[in-house]
Amino acid sequence: MPTADIPAPSARDTAVGEERFFRRALRAFIPNVVAVWLVTAVAHTLLFVLVPGTAWRASELSTIERLGLLAFGIVSCTPAAAVTAACLTIAFELRASESRALRALAWGALAVALLADLFVRASWAMFYSTRQFMDSGAWRLSLTNPSQLMEHVQQAESWMLLAVPAVSLVIVLTSAGLCLASSRWQRARSRRAVRVAGAAWLAILAAALGAQTAASLDTRRVSLGPGRPRTLVRDVYATFQAERSGAGASLLAQAWEALAGPQEGRDLGSRDLLAGNAVISPAQYIQRVDQQRFRRLSVIVVMVESLRADELTALGGKRAVMPTVEELASEGTVYTRMVSPAGQTDYATTSTLSSQFPLRWEKFHVFPKRLRYPHVLLWDLLQPLGYRTAVFSSQNERWNGMYNYLSTGTVEHFLHSETFRGPTYAPSEEQGFRDWMAATGHAGKIDDRYTINEAIAWTDSIAPDARFVAYVNLQSSHTPYERPAGFAPRFGSGTVSFPILFNEFPQDSAKAVRDMYDNSLAYADEQLGRLVASLKRSGRWDSTVLVVMGDHGEAFYEHGFAGHASELYGEVTHVPLVIRVPGRAARVDTVQASSIDVAPTLLGILRLPPHPGFEGVDLANVSARVHRPVFSISQSPLADEVSVIQDGWKLIFELRHSETRLFNLRADPAEDNDVAGQYPRQEAALMGTMAAWWTTQLDYYRTLDSVPRRYAPPAPHPDPLPPPPRP
Repeated sequence: MPTADIPAPSARDTAVGEERFFRRALRAFIPNVVAVWLVTAVAHTLLFVLVPGTAWRASELSTIERLGLLAFGIVSCTPAAAVTAACLTIAFELRASESRALRALAWGALAVALLADLFVRASWAMFYSTRQFMDSGAWRLSLTNPSQLMEHVQQAESWMLLAVPAVSLVIVLTSAGLCLASSRWQRARSRRAVRVAGAAWLAILAAALGAQTAASLDTRRVSLGPGRPRTLVRDVYATFQAERSGAGASLLAQAWEALAGPQEGRDLGSRDLLAGNAVISPAQYIQRVDQQRFRRLSVIVVMVESLRADELTALGGKRAVMPTVEELASEGTVYTRMVSPAGQTDYATTSTLSSQFPLRWEKFHVFPKRLRYPHVLLWDLLQPLGYRTAVFSSQNERWNGMYNYLSTGTVEHFLHSETFRGPTYAPSEEQGFRDWMAATGHAGKIDDRYTINEAIAWTDSIAPDARFVAYVNLQSSHTPYERPAGFAPRFGSGTVSFPILFNEFPQDSAKAVRDMYDNSLAYADEQLGRLVASLKRSGRWDSTVLVVMGDHGEAFYEHGFAGHASELYGEVTHVPLVIRVPGRAARVDTVQASSIDVAPTLLGILRLPPHPGFEGVDLANVSARVHRPVFSISQSPLADEVSVIQDGWKLIFELRHSETRLFNLRADPAEDNDVAGQYPRQEAALMGTMAAWWTTQLDYYRTLDSVPRRYAPPAPHPDPLPPPPRP
């Protein structure tokens, strides 16, 4: 018997079906929002109370104000709950569809719900270790350096790699279970639950608004840490509301800032442009070289991760942590007032090697594959003069695109952890993670011993009469301050009972962590000693200039925070610089200097002409440095600051909140006493200098031609400041 043909659905039937789907989805959506919001609110409350550093722990605020911030954080979970609820609603309504495409859409919606919550939990994980929630800069950092970030997490808190997705999965599944349960309720019961939840939401919102009103009437002034100004509670409340009330609150604050436009003060100043020098080719530079005066010495620049100035006894250190560097200091020139141009590695190292300020954009950035602006590194100038060239780095120089900046085509031997085939740092019990890193070509950090081995082998392979320039980057002293088991601790027990996160550990254990840091520096110093011994053994010591310096420093809660890539206090920006030149007597230089001066100084030592692309000066030119302002920036997910030092005064300007701090370095070298407002003439002058530098740098990079004809402009040269009063 022939089967009857099944008629195709008419357009009217299709429209009716779609209308029914949307009605069902709309009826389910509101209860689903309530269910998801309840789960999210409970999760937020637990995290807000349990995670250190949230506004719940803020002793500066009253109990009512802290409860108000908890309420605000719960309310701010609503947008994320709505997104998750929408995804779950779509997933449930389409899961039984006969269409394969619609079922795929259902699974996709469920995946989006999980990813949305994963974003929130990842933001909380970042806050746990850095005291900052995710922002656009943090996501750029994460997307640019996923494997390197995983390596950092693996070293410090391996449990996070499983805990964050596991918690997200539990929250989404719990939300889905509540949504399914609510769909089986009677309509009247569902409406009653929605009304109760809506009333609770309004009550929580009222509590948040009431606490905000109470804070606005609180006339107390409080300080958020040593060296910080005393601020009205209402301003502290606003800061904590945006930055310490939860991932949702942080996102809302960022969205509001984006809609409101640039904050007052972010542009900093006028638009007086300074013209940079004309761009020249390597061949044009070589034509300027006086071959008769040229002193053909080899050059090694050793950058030690997070090396702060007071690790050397010559710069205030209490113990000899790095005997090799101490010996070099006794033979070379020690610069006691050296300032890093940035509080983070990616900016600081590239600025040192190119003698260019790191300020190029208003916000944190990574180096793209193709740089639009001209920059010249030390090896670009020396390679055409017959020098062999090499980079030996214990880290992965892909971090934030540094490889794009450093690999200019004139480096013949470039070793970093991505190209190293030997063992890299990863906890021994995590061999699987190490194997994965090696298989994907994203190795962790190299043990400095192997980095120095490679450097020694390379220098030994060079003919005795040949000259070379090498950059060596040692990373043992990066958080969490690891050292091989065979290297006995020289300070303290060599262990701690808690994880050392990127910039977070128990504040009352800072001394024990400092011991760990010092032990890691001692290990790096021992490897540096092997390099020195090799140069002496091969007969190259008397023809090699050796530079040892820190890229930036490291904080141990001197001003209420730890680590680096954060605020621009001296523990982060004051770094040692030792330059040992064959045949030159030892001395101490006490004039203000910047790391961007290193490359011009090395050209001066070799008696080469200054390069027009360099923004620093030859440190031998003391008169050019006496009243010169020295600048630093911090552009990271943790901070957004700029500082200037001139004539014994230091001004720090925090861009996110337009907060100004002024220090008299002569009377207060530790930067503990903020004197902003007490010296208006000096403060205004420094602010004007900072504004001129800020705007000329940014305007240059904003207006670059496709083929730039000029290098970045030099720093302004303001009039001398009235000297600080003596203590």
